[in-house]
Amino acid sequence: MNIGVNKMDEFSITDETPMIVKSSDNWALRRADIVFIIDCTSTMDTTLKVVVNTIEDVVGVYEKANVKIRLALTEFRDCQYPEDNTKGRNLLHHHNFTTKDDESYFTEDVEAFSKILGQLKALGGGPLKESCFDALVSSAENIDWDAGSDRVLVFF
Repeated sequence: MNIGVNKMDEFSITDETPMIVKSSDNWALRRADIVFIIDCTSTMDTTLKVVVNTIEDVVGVYEKANVKIRLALTEFRDCQYPEDNTKGRNLLHHHNFTTKDDESYFTEDVEAFSKILGQLKALGGGPLKESCFDALVSSAENIDWDAGSDRVLVFF
């Protein structure tokens, strides 16, 4: 019996697909700039806490694997929904981390990152679509990535 995968199905996964698990000791990633991009509209109200907990778990995985990480956070809401701005809710916001020597969209301080992450609120929004693509493009192009690190964008 041939359990090989044909060319048309090379990305299909079934119960018979062999799984290869690599231990964290074999990570090829050693330095990473990671931007978490989160929808903070009111539709995320019940989900936001789970997202925050998941991000903290992911950060823990990187730390245990001895990957040097810098963390950034972008929150976004609906496209062109002016009521959000007038109520003080940013449509798109790259959080900024300031130290005594530097100002950056990234931080290596996991506690400072977790503190800001914990302050996110699911507010606003409406019938317009969320500004997903604006958040992705703005995060990819407009923040201070480190030239020697792998760039990772995680979108919620």
